Amino acid sequence: MALHPDLKMREVQKDLLAEVFENQNFANHWEKYGLLDQLILKEIAQDNSQLFISSKRQEFAESLGLEELSASALQSAISRLIRNGVIGKSEDRGGYFIDDPHFKNWLNEN
Repeated sequence: MALHPDLKMREVQKDLLAEVFENQNFANHWEKYGLLDQLILKEIAQDNSQLFISSKRQEFAESLGLEELSASALQSAISRLIRNGVIGKSEDRGGYFIDDPHFKNWLNEN
């Protein structure tokens, strides 16, 4: 704000967040994930913990061009994301969370 006193607080905040996201290079990381990983991350970023219900697995399967997606295939993808430090398992809620809150914000905004 000192450099641009004419900007409103919301504009400064938006510019700062854009710079943080750009510096974190989330887009490049995102492109390296497989489609199933991306689908899972989008769901988790939106606080959806119902990843294993049959309707959600069917939605994933359709997005992947498959007839069905097994629970074991989904669990393997989730385990890989946990091993890579992208997501964590929430013990108290039984769901998952994005480890980096800035990445979660980026996912929800993009």
